[in-house]
Amino acid sequence: MAVVSGGAGGAGSATLEAAERLRLAIAARMPSPQAPPRIPVATVSGVASTTVGMIEWFDRETDVALITTKSFQLQPNPGNREPIITEPEPGCFGNAVGLKNPGVETAVAELAELRRRRSLRALLIVSLSGTTPEEFRKLAVACAPLADALELNYSCPHASAGYGADIGRDEAAVASITAAVVDAVPDTPVLVKLTPNVPDIARMAAIAVGAGAAGVTAINTVGPAVYHHDSCGAPILSNPPDGRGGKSGTWVFDIARDAVAAVRAAVGPGPLIVGMGGVDGPERARTLYEAGADVVGVGSALGRVHQARWPAFLLHVSGGGHGSGDGASPPGAALAGAPPTPGPAIRRGAGMRLEPRAVTHRGELGDDLFELSVEPAFPCAPGQAVFLWLPGVGEKPFVPALPVNGPEAPPADGGTVFLVRRRGPLTRALGDLTAGDTVYVRGPYGDRWSPAAMAVDAPAASLPTVLLVAAGSGAATLPGVAAEYRTAGFRIRSAVGVRHVVSDGLTFSALRRVGVLEVVEDGGRVGRVLDTVTTVADGVSAAFVCGPEPFMELAISRLEVAGVPRERIHVSLERPMRCGVGMCGECHNNGRLTCQYGTVVAATDWRPHE
Repeated sequence: MAVVSGGAGGAGSATLEAAERLRLAIAARMPSPQAPPRIPVATVSGVASTTVGMIEWFDRETDVALITTKSFQLQPNPGNREPIITEPEPGCFGNAVGLKNPGVETAVAELAELRRRRSLRALLIVSLSGTTPEEFRKLAVACAPLADALELNYSCPHASAGYGADIGRDEAAVASITAAVVDAVPDTPVLVKLTPNVPDIARMAAIAVGAGAAGVTAINTVGPAVYHHDSCGAPILSNPPDGRGGKSGTWVFDIARDAVAAVRAAVGPGPLIVGMGGVDGPERARTLYEAGADVVGVGSALGRVHQARWPAFLLHVSGGGHGSGDGASPPGAALAGAPPTPGPAIRRGAGMRLEPRAVTHRGELGDDLFELSVEPAFPCAPGQAVFLWLPGVGEKPFVPALPVNGPEAPPADGGTVFLVRRRGPLTRALGDLTAGDTVYVRGPYGDRWSPAAMAVDAPAASLPTVLLVAAGSGAATLPGVAAEYRTAGFRIRSAVGVRHVVSDGLTFSALRRVGVLEVVEDGGRVGRVLDTVTTVADGVSAAFVCGPEPFMELAISRLEVAGVPRERIHVSLERPMRCGVGMCGECHNNGRLTCQYGTVVAATDWRPHE
């Protein structure tokens, strides 16, 4: 760290001792000797390391020095409805997650279990969000035994009144809350996360350090601002009342650099500074370090790199290597958007652009199922998903049912077909669309899946059979999957469970064209279609399952009993994909994000959601 000269900022001996303990703990996690020295790197609150599964992944797969949790509150908070993130310009994001978190009771239980099963290499920074000194005290006392340090969120620009930046703009609140937490957990270092949306961030930092904070995190997102779609003019984010969200990514770097330098000048060399904001490579990391940061946080840039390259990218940012060095595009080639770049592949184009599509047809199948056809068509392979957005309503990920690759089942209108069940506000609104209406699409996201490893070369009379099993709208995955299995040399047999009788439509007709299809009515018994497994499994040598996770678990067990090896069973995961680019961190399977690696995994690799 290049220290900028300045006053002590009111830092007491306890503050400096806590900061030094953190520095020593960070240094112990850095490789030595180094020439030039690597910069310690941290994950940032609210990006990627948002679940216990992802915290464990970062600790296992990367060399980050600090892992920061999402901000926890006393009570569970569902956050905002999607869209929660948008990318108005390449690498420039607007976000309004809304402090989504499970509440402190659940968070403590999950972190305690993580600590029980794994000795973390990285330091764990637990982020807290409250409104009063008493709320923060309760949070701190609950979380301190599991944390190497606590981070107090005084900075979220899109939180409810009384939270986040409302605190960070109030000198008295910064002083009183910080002092209350330091007093409650004297053995745990406390960092305060500052908002840049104040006249003098350096003064706020000095107040926090004077109240006992071991250091500060600077900066959180800038703003908020409203992000309008360039063609329809509607706000993209769903944050009430007007779609405001904070700015993160490359467009805030200059603000972050100046803030870090001002804070260091104000607090002197002792307190720790975690600097962040727009860091997307080693040059910017080095700039923040030289401005006074001890540790550099990396957040939004992860949304521009395939997760497979995150370890190399984070190493590259720290100055410790050049990542893959091959200049190749990331595995999710659909997100590349630009020619390959040197070092770790980083997407240069915008990966979240919402493109308008015209609705050409809506067909009702019964049982709350309908098909929505849009044009022009767009590519989407098995394992990939796209988001559909309706202005003022929201967005969700969907798997197109058609077209499939090849001529077997093209939709009649030449567009793309979605099979949807009416469930919530968005699916009900999609079910009200008619020909000529507009829906917006972004993606596809995730790696393409193919059963190529199981390909067979045999006479038609002796081809093996694969059984495809789905529940309701999960049948949308089957036409594309069936085409892949046919290419690999399999006969196709499909079974789809529905609650009530349905008509074929385009999706089911496509499945009948490539093999045998049985549509099974539940008759009041959920999952009745799984009875089919035991009656048709003779001669089946592979299987594919899509549906709710308990449904898939039961299907796998029945398939194994029927003689289908687990390693020849694949499942399509319906994980809560909220952003599509890896930033929300929620759609992982054992740490691997389905928006990056794809939704299809082998049953042997499937883990219950964490």
